[in-house]
Amino acid sequence: MAEKRDRVLKAVMAALENDYAGMPEKAPLNDTKQWLTAFGEAWKAGRLDDALFVSYLTQYLATFQDPNLALLVSDVCPCQPWSCGFSVRRFGDELYVTEVREDERFTVSDALVLLNRSIPDKHLDYAIGNPVNGDDPDRQLWDDLVSRCAHVLVRHADGTEEDVAVRRFRRSQVAPMGLPGALPDGAIDERGDAVVVDLRRVPRVLDDASYDRVLAALLPERLSIADLMGDEAVFTNYTAGNCAIRRSQLETLRQGASACERAWVDEEIERIGSLEGAGMVREVECDDRVAGGANAGRPVVLLTDVTTSAAGERIVQVARAAAEQGLVEVHVVGRATSGAIDYANPLVVSFDEFYTFVYPMSKSEAAARGEGVSGRGIEPDVAVPFTPDECREDRVRKRALELVCG
Repeated sequence: MAEKRDRVLKAVMAALENDYAGMPEKAPLNDTKQWLTAFGEAWKAGRLDDALFVSYLTQYLATFQDPNLALLVSDVCPCQPWSCGFSVRRFGDELYVTEVREDERFTVSDALVLLNRSIPDKHLDYAIGNPVNGDDPDRQLWDDLVSRCAHVLVRHADGTEEDVAVRRFRRSQVAPMGLPGALPDGAIDERGDAVVVDLRRVPRVLDDASYDRVLAALLPERLSIADLMGDEAVFTNYTAGNCAIRRSQLETLRQGASACERAWVDEEIERIGSLEGAGMVREVECDDRVAGGANAGRPVVLLTDVTTSAAGERIVQVARAAAEQGLVEVHVVGRATSGAIDYANPLVVSFDEFYTFVYPMSKSEAAARGEGVSGRGIEPDVAVPFTPDECREDRVRKRALELVCG
């Protein structure tokens, strides 16, 4: 088992170094020496079981601040991903419960004062890199770290404090850039004086019908997104390893494809063969979608947060391009997005019956220039920092309505 973990760890590190699209700009975050030391010390001490291995490897990937990186574990793996049954958000030195799912001992607005008898920042002092997505409190993602704690000190709304043992609940895994999802109910609020589009809970990938609905509400006329956005360049890393994985994916896709689809797959396999080993190659893409036409001149407000991922970020890009061309008035209100849009074209590597690694092989031209949004997100026009008041009311939506409705 130890040899298997060692093989998986080295394979992940090698893929990040050679095949991951995020290099070289992510290299300063890739502290392999410290992580190898941490894994080695845990192994020597007899502590490196499946649970600690998954925990360490997940934290290692988190330090890259790229939502497109993921370690997935199968149903037969002895260690399954878990959740603490609620979500938190940082304000000051404390974490506030913003959503309760399975663990009803907690209430929205409860404050987590201590994690395992230490304030949250102490956990970052002990960590390698930054497993909570950076230093900006509005971007920090603490749920995974809380789920690994044994107990927390909770301060309730009435001021009483209670030491609570953390329960763990099975967490469903979603691979980055997985299957398309639908727009959440109520995400589009078409008012008489404005259109409000809530992008805070939009799936990473939107299905075509949902994407068309958003663009229809956003744009005053039907138009080609390619004409609006122009040619958009990406850099794709055609290493031998990436080409082999992509070719295998395409061959699997070909088995259930129609005759027309098989012809495209065959062309793509041939194209990848011609690029094998070429490394980073600049390619021009265009979005051939035609959409819009339902917004009769109303201003559009987009609500964003660190939970706004690739599909939502693309909508922000399209909206701002339309605004720059004078087609619509656009306001982005809330917080910086996840920063997932820099990297795309995910590859899936299954190492064994337990572990699967997902990483992107393409990046935007902005990311290649060192001007991407990974790690910082797309900034809003009007920032609304999180405060505990948001546990009781939607301050982002309230500020958005004040902006367009007075």
